[in-house]
Amino acid sequence: MRPIFLTTITTIGGLLPLSLFGGPLWAPMTNGMIFGLIFATLLTLIVVPVLYVTFAERFGMRVV
Repeated sequence: MRPIFLTTITTIGGLLPLSLFGGPLWAPMTNGMIFGLIFATLLTLIVVPVLYVTFAERFGMRVV
């Protein structure tokens, strides 16, 4: 979990200056990238494991 958080936070930190001071072309693009990273991180760390456990319990699989 730590490498995923660190990579995401580092990338967002690197994109923040472009998002804030990048001009009319760069700001919307970096905003989309930042929110996409946040969304993908939440999916990876929360939604996918919850769905895995839910389906594993429903179909009688053993969760390690």
